[in-house]
Amino acid sequence: PNVRYKLGDRAIQLKRKNTATLKTHQFLFGGRSGDIIHISDSHFSAIKVKDALFKALDESGIDISNEALEIQFMNDRANRKLTLLVSALDSEAMREQIKNQDYETIVNLFTAALITALPMFNTWEANKAYIEKSKYEFTLKIVEKESEEIFRTPLGKTPLIKDQF
Repeated sequence: PNVRYKLGDRAIQLKRKNTATLKTHQFLFGGRSGDIIHISDSHFSAIKVKDALFKALDESGIDISNEALEIQFMNDRANRKLTLLVSALDSEAMREQIKNQDYETIVNLFTAALITALPMFNTWEANKAYIEKSKYEFTLKIVEKESEEIFRTPLGKTPLIKDQF
């Protein structure tokens, strides 16, 4: 069978097969990760986007790394809106800090984080102009601890990304 791998697939490299009739690398499919943000035709690592956003916010004086309890990207693909939901220890104080950031600053932080999350060869096509052309809206929303706005699995786990179609 012809196996088709996707971005986010995990593989385990096994011992190289080296016989008289076959010399090849062997891999074992290790599962699929859903931690991918889809914007237009590009795929971005949600983990890398989160790390870049947190670093930029921390550097701008918003202590998100230490205050965040749960985080989740909500990707409303039909309406082209990507929201980072953050439940915080002190959500009111965090909202005040975020309120001081204008919308353009938040968009620039998201755009830079998305570009950072791409493999080097993709940055030629998925750059700031490409992301702007996607007509996506980017928001950062601080919610209360255990907010119903954050999707959880039946086992109580919080996936990093939730796609809505």
